[in-house]
Amino acid sequence: MLTYQHTQWGTVLLAIFGSCGGLVFLLTRYQGVPPVLDVVLVVLVVVAALFANLTVKVSNGRLFVRFGVGLIRKSFRIGDIVGVDAVRNRWYYGWGVRYTPHGWLFNVSGLDAVESAPTSQKRYSRRSER
Repeated sequence: MLTYQHTQWGTVLLAIFGSCGGLVFLLTRYQGVPPVLDVVLVVLVVVAALFANLTVKVSNGRLFVRFGVGLIRKSFRIGDIVGVDAVRNRWYYGWGVRYTPHGWLFNVSGLDAVESAPTSQKRYSRRSER
């Protein structure tokens, strides 16, 4: 049974990759730049597909976190989470999957996050310094 689902789009990330991809495409097609840059274009498209959005879902006693098309994902048993807290991350923690001084961070946009504290004491976001 699905109890919660939210998808956050990485609009800034998509704008950056889209702009860079468009520039590479134009350079290789109209400016005589070597076609080897087509590899760069393919890499940009693949990374954009992998990190375009972040979906968080709570269903059947589990918390699921999935990036983009779903190749990068993680799930947790709800019973293993002993607490959650609203936090604000530092800007330099960036986007994607990152290990911070306070645990793993899954992020595609913005600084606000929800930090969960599993029973194993590994944290999956960053606790803000208040």
